[in-house]
Amino acid sequence: MSNDESIELCQQLVAASPDAIVVLQDGRYAFVNAAFRRKFQYTRQDVAQGLSFFELVDEGDQEAVGRRYEDRLAGVEVPQTFLLHMIAKDGSRTYCETSAAMIQYRGRPADLVIIRDITERQRTEEDLVAKRRVLDALAGFSKQVLEPNLDSVLQNALNYIRGSVGAPRVSIALRGEQGDGLRLIRVPDVEGPLPTGIFVPAEGVPHSEVIRTRKPMYRPDIEADERRWELDRKLLAVGVRCAYMVPLVVEDLCLGTLNCATHQVDGIAAADRQLLDLLASRLALAIRNAQLFDAIRGNEAHVRALLENSEDVIFVTDREGTVRWVSASAERLRGQSAEELLGTNAFEGVHSDDQAHLQGLLFELLAHPKTVMRMECRVRHQDGSWRVQEGTMNNLLDDPRVAGIVVNSRDVTERRALQQDVQRREKLESLGLLAGGLAHDFNNLLTVIYGSIGLAKRSLALDSVARLRLDVAENASQKAAEITRQLLAFARGGEPIKRTAAIEELAREAASLVFHGSNVRCEFDVPAPSWPAPVDVGQMSQVFHNLLINADQAMPDGGIVRVRIENVPSAGREGGGGARIRITIQDEGAGIDEADLPLIFDPYFTTKPSGSGLGLPTAHAIIKRHDGAIHLQSPGSAGGTCFVIELPAEPEGVVVDEPKGGEPCRGHGRILVMDDDQMVQSVVGLMLAELGYEVAFVADGQQALDAYRRSSDEGQPFDAVILDLTVPGSMGGKIAVKRLLALDPTCVAIVSSGYSDDPVMARYREHGFVGVVHKPYTLHELGRTLHDALRSQDDEG
Repeated sequence: MSNDESIELCQQLVAASPDAIVVLQDGRYAFVNAAFRRKFQYTRQDVAQGLSFFELVDEGDQEAVGRRYEDRLAGVEVPQTFLLHMIAKDGSRTYCETSAAMIQYRGRPADLVIIRDITERQRTEEDLVAKRRVLDALAGFSKQVLEPNLDSVLQNALNYIRGSVGAPRVSIALRGEQGDGLRLIRVPDVEGPLPTGIFVPAEGVPHSEVIRTRKPMYRPDIEADERRWELDRKLLAVGVRCAYMVPLVVEDLCLGTLNCATHQVDGIAAADRQLLDLLASRLALAIRNAQLFDAIRGNEAHVRALLENSEDVIFVTDREGTVRWVSASAERLRGQSAEELLGTNAFEGVHSDDQAHLQGLLFELLAHPKTVMRMECRVRHQDGSWRVQEGTMNNLLDDPRVAGIVVNSRDVTERRALQQDVQRREKLESLGLLAGGLAHDFNNLLTVIYGSIGLAKRSLALDSVARLRLDVAENASQKAAEITRQLLAFARGGEPIKRTAAIEELAREAASLVFHGSNVRCEFDVPAPSWPAPVDVGQMSQVFHNLLINADQAMPDGGIVRVRIENVPSAGREGGGGARIRITIQDEGAGIDEADLPLIFDPYFTTKPSGSGLGLPTAHAIIKRHDGAIHLQSPGSAGGTCFVIELPAEPEGVVVDEPKGGEPCRGHGRILVMDDDQMVQSVVGLMLAELGYEVAFVADGQQALDAYRRSSDEGQPFDAVILDLTVPGSMGGKIAVKRLLALDPTCVAIVSSGYSDDPVMARYREHGFVGVVHKPYTLHELGRTLHDALRSQDDEG
């Protein structure tokens, strides 16, 4: 490449870059690219007049940026990248990541700076942090209030909330037994004229209003509040200006209020108020449970009645762990009645991985009477499932009223599953940031590769060496496209593009591909002709492909994979609902370790050295988006692994087949292609010419409107337009098609995108398009889409 060509290439790269690229000399902009001008709305004239870099830096970041600049001038080594807020000409604020390097520009030292807008990424990260904060707070708070003693619950709750929210004054007001007053409990180390443990009248205080309405009350400025209570005078006297009160409600009973106060006006953030609402519901349940335990110590007969109806499970054991008494609620946890559990060892049914830890806790508990210890373990239910229980063990062997070890536990299986689901979503959201950013550009490149290979193959003999090599390249490109589809399938949440299809045919095609040349045999069991189902054929084929590959790899020495497909009428479904089709895939491999079961649908989790960890998460995400379900079923005596899939079925549906093979659909007419990628334009132009069409190109939606209007005025209208859905910084296909249809209601518009998961691609007709083609696409796919779109327009005409 010559020097002139290198310079021209660099100029094109800078001009086409979505990131702002600038050159700074003496703290002023000496050069800016088009992306900078679009983003920050400054013209070349603004730059020529000596626009200063610091004019665009947010006031809060200027000091740090200035220090960094001075350090660089002084020769101090500073990091290449730097985060700061920048202000556009219209005053809008953008969070940016900048990277700088020293260069020579026009014979003088200068800084080459690349500025990337990361505002959306920062917002997503902040949302994830907020979700994590709530989850951590709820988990930590639940442990703190898991106490049988009411005073311990209250003090632990107050200390935890004060630390989580950061408010100086936190208190709990509990209703008296007769409802004639409120008991105020505060953090012990807070000094002031409002002591702990006092009773205040039930009326004349804002707490009574909260208890009556059972709705939170936020008073951002007590002094300016039109509502007045006698307590306000005392609060203002000690500097309290802002307060938030939340009712403590459990079932149909309001126990009191959780109160938070600060010395600043509007000093309790909305996020903190939402967190307090969640903590209050947990606290109310903990207070109620503690009150029940207080009742236990006072009246054994009353205790029994309460415990029989409690959600918690209570065991009383001797020092060897033999069960001497157990509440009836244990049947929910174990599947055995209280009578069946009496006399058994409490450790029976506990998971083998948890037994050593529990035994250690028991020994430590025996050495320290009247000690309470927390525990968590997995317990086998009679139905064969494992239930997660958490709770406390209290050594009351020396208490003659009990003379045993009291184990108070509750079933937290669903909560743990929810936590795992939240963690899985966080992983998916993080992956979505990466996958979405790469997919568009990657699929553009694959479109160029696909098209070029397809065109080249058409000019070669079927048995030529060059064509065989192009076949290898085409197969590699298809695998690259599959990886992109897998990432988007579960990372971005796109909707499937459904058509009525034969599930059995898709499963058999996948099996034929997977087990070709394998020592594993696949047997199908289809008791009756299977119903059609509305599915995205590509995505559902991916599901079968992933599950069958796993089954094949699970049996390196050979074996049988059994696939059963059966219809499930709505009347035969547990829980009701519409008709479904059920697919069961069972292998004869070693199965999945019990410890790995909660992780099988997590992204990147794999037990195979060569595995990607994307197969099962992809299948799980696709099935969920088809309103279906997938779960791992106990394989019974057969062993191995057994996955069960259920999908909505259409018993009366008609299968819609896609044409395969043969020559591509040719046509004639003028086609307008809107795409901002010049390489895509070049290859798509050759593909359309091969199909018999004339083609014109534009880079964005506005250019498409101008070209369409101009061609119509000249009497040479376009027969169809192909619009790229997303054009960074300019009008994309979603807006352009609306304006084209306003200009010409008969416009034949086809949407194309590398973001195959975008909802517009799934519901393209709702947005005015008559066809859709996903990048990367082949010559056959492009020809078929154009043929169908133009034919549908002719039919309507």
